[in-house]
Amino acid sequence: MPTNEGDNQPKYSLGQIICTAFVVLVGSILIIYLYPAQYSGDLDTYFTILYENTISPEGEHEINSIVNRIAEINDTEKKFEAIAEWESENFTYFIFEEDYFNLNYSSTYLDYPINRYRFDSYGKIRPEGSIWASIFLMPNQYVNDPRWIAYYKMGGCGELAVLFEEVAKRSGFNTSIIKADLTNNNHAWVEVQIDDEWYFFDPTNYYVYHKMNVRHYNNTWFNKPEAYSVFSADAVQKIVVASTGEDVTDRYPQYKKQKWHVSFCGNERLFELTRVQDSINTIRMMDRHVP
Repeated sequence: MPTNEGDNQPKYSLGQIICTAFVVLVGSILIIYLYPAQYSGDLDTYFTILYENTISPEGEHEINSIVNRIAEINDTEKKFEAIAEWESENFTYFIFEEDYFNLNYSSTYLDYPINRYRFDSYGKIRPEGSIWASIFLMPNQYVNDPRWIAYYKMGGCGELAVLFEEVAKRSGFNTSIIKADLTNNNHAWVEVQIDDEWYFFDPTNYYVYHKMNVRHYNNTWFNKPEAYSVFSADAVQKIVVASTGEDVTDRYPQYKKQKWHVSFCGNERLFELTRVQDSINTIRMMDRHVP
């Protein structure tokens, strides 16, 4: 039987099939996440009421209490340590809690999989940002809110730095939150200006030593920037002021990498020299040619 030439042609092109599959995939993802996103938005409404009526006024009261208390302390370093002790008391550093304090500790999200409100087994709540929150244009307005942190006392290095800076700033100090971009993570601490000189105070280091009893963190929380010694030199990529992005790595020369070019038989390579804490210079050759 004769056949038409078009009978053996596929009804749909490969491009049409890929496009349809993509639309189905995106649609499925949106359907799966749409209800949790709506629920996460409902949580915002609930927490807005709770924040205005409870979290904010009680958190403000806690902050004012420590500001008034340290006003009676004359020694600057003791002022800072009093702030760190206050915020460390009953603080839940959630990534350490299970290993160091409570084997039964756990945390989850109230709005999984949008992941904007972490809820732990103590009933504490930590506001967070997430990729899906960004996709649905739902930034969490309570992330790093000092009154929220003072009320719930839960978080990590960022929350400790934010709360410390808030109290120090209200106590008359010029302050900045400092963020270090590390190889596999990041870290935050505070810089305070004393007599036209910058000093660091790392409330996480204070917490790790005083609450977790990690002895080699002793006396690592307050000093001049050039004495900051918690991380290996190779782990630190950049140190910036969190609010502006200003690069302040120069204030931490132990982490500053110096680059220079060296030629091997006409093949130019780029080297980095990093000054580490024990004053031994380590050289790392970057695995690339100089452009």
